Amino acid sequence: IETLEVLSSHSSNTSSADELSGLLALVSKFEFIFCLKFLYRVLSVTGILSKELQSETIDIFSLSSKIEAILECLSSERNDNYFKTLWNGAEEICQKITCKGFEVERPSFQKRKKLKKTVDLGNSECTFFPASTEEQYKISIYYQGLDTILQNLKLCFSEFDYCKMKQISELLFKWNEPLNEAAAKDVQEFYKLDADIIPELRFYRQYAKLNFVLEYDCINFSNLGYLFIQHGLHNNIPCISELLYTALSWPVISASVENSFSILARLKTYLCHTRGQEKLSGLALMAVEQELVSKLMEPER
Repeated sequence: IETLEVLSSHSSNTSSADELSGLLALVSKFEFIFCLKFLYRVLSVTGILSKELQSETIDIFSLSSKIEAILECLSSERNDNYFKTLWNGAEEICQKITCKGFEVERPSFQKRKKLKKTVDLGNSECTFFPASTEEQYKISIYYQGLDTILQNLKLCFSEFDYCKMKQISELLFKWNEPLNEAAAKDVQEFYKLDADIIPELRFYRQYAKLNFVLEYDCINFSNLGYLFIQHGLHNNIPCISELLYTALSWPVISASVENSFSILARLKTYLCHTRGQEKLSGLALMAVEQELVSKLMEPER
């Protein structure tokens, strides 16, 4: 605020001075400060999941639990106590600003404004008139904001079946542990594989014990793909190879972040947004993993 005040008052350019003054008026509002505190509280938690999803060493086995923890954390804060903490925090910042000689535009109370109120996420809504400014902010900003964030997070992660991801990961990575035949049959039925995968898994896990020289902490699906190529396992265990192809298509483990973003930008330019998102995701994955895709396709050529 202090910086904007200095810049707007000393700018020789009238257009820039007006723009800076407008920006100063916006950030000097209680509503802006409250929303900033609210977004910081949300993003400081979701940022943990964001970093995990962008990590090259993502732990697929604990991913589902971490997503559930984030959702539960945000859901548990949808109450009066957490709102009051947020409100008081915004009030403290406003006091500090006014102590330095700047004005803060206080929130206005709209007495006759109807609001839709949802008591708990998922329940039916009812219309009511807020009794105070605090209640107006609690319902129209805090509760609605949290509900929207939670709904979007659930929608985003509903596209992936993390139970199946975990099952495939355990079947392919944990070759030193006893084979879970029930999980194997479940995966086989879910992906409608042509043959019984249990014999292939029995052979694969024994072969991996004897021939794969790789520390467990370093194993990922890309590394496993290269091992399959080096040992020529595609023709021996076609169903397991198909599971590996499926795993390599999962966006959360497909490639390094920098490589994904740089290639995705070039693909979007090339495609000119004429293809669907599903098609674009598949092309992006194939572009990122060009070398691996090329080698995996060799047995079919």
